[in-house]
Amino acid sequence: MFPKNKTRSLLFVAICIPAFSCSILIGNKVGKKYTTKSGIKFEIETKGSGVYPVEGDKIKLHFIGKLVTGDKFASSYDRGRPIVFTLGKGQVIKGWDEILPKLTIGSKVSVEIPSELGYGEQGLGKVPPNTDLTYYFELIEIIEPPVPYNVLSRDTFKLESGLQYLISESSTGQMAESFRSVTVHYTGYLEDGNIFDSSVERGFPFEFDLGKDFVIAGWEEGILHMREGEKFRFIVPPSLAYGDRGFPPTIPGNALLIYDVELLKIN
Repeated sequence: MFPKNKTRSLLFVAICIPAFSCSILIGNKVGKKYTTKSGIKFEIETKGSGVYPVEGDKIKLHFIGKLVTGDKFASSYDRGRPIVFTLGKGQVIKGWDEILPKLTIGSKVSVEIPSELGYGEQGLGKVPPNTDLTYYFELIEIIEPPVPYNVLSRDTFKLESGLQYLISESSTGQMAESFRSVTVHYTGYLEDGNIFDSSVERGFPFEFDLGKDFVIAGWEEGILHMREGEKFRFIVPPSLAYGDRGFPPTIPGNALLIYDVELLKIN
C-alpha cells in the first residue's frame, strides 16, 4: 500500500554469477580464509544452510561496512533493519556482485574488498578514493516472490460502496477495529495481473493505523472485515483507490485494483 503523499523506496540491487561452481572452487570451511581471483578475501564465521542465491533472487541481509582504519561508514544494524536487493541488477559495488553468490543463506562472513571493486578512484561519502573496504555480512533469507491467492472456489462479498472481497484463508482471531494499529503483508495487482506494489517483494510487512486516512478508502473499509491471521482478496474500484488521477507512473487513472492482503497482527 502506498501511504498517501509518499512513494515507494527503491531497493538496492546487485549482479551475481552462478554460485555452484564458485563454491567448489573457493570452499566454505568455517574459520578458513579464502581469496578470489579478483583479490577479494573472505572468512566464514558461521556457515549457512547450504543454499546459494542465484541471479534474480531477492536477498535480505544485514551488513556493516568499515574502512581499513576500522572506521565504520555504513551499517544496516544501525538503521534497524536489513536491506533487500535483487541479484543481477548491477546497482551495488562490484565486490558485492562477486562475493554474495559464493555465500550460503544463513552465513555470517567477514569480507575484504579491494578499492577497484568498491568505490575506486572517486570514493563515495565517507569512503575516500582508492580505499579498500571490509564488510561483515549476515545473509538472512531469499525472499520468495508473491504468489496470487487461490480464490477460484471462494464466494465474492459485495459491499454497498462497491468494494468486493473474497476470503482465501479464514481465522478465529480478533477482529480489526478502527483506530487500532495493524500489520499486514500485501501484494497489489492491476487488472492485467502485473504487480504494482508488494510488501512481500520488499521483505517487510506494512504497519499503519486504521481510521486515520493513512491508506486508501478500500483498505480502510475492507480490513475492518478481517480477523487476525486471515487472508483476503480485495477488488477495489477507482472511487475507493486512486480515482481518475491514479498514482503515476505506477497506477493509471480510473484503475480497478486487486489486493491480496494477509492481516498478520492487530497491535
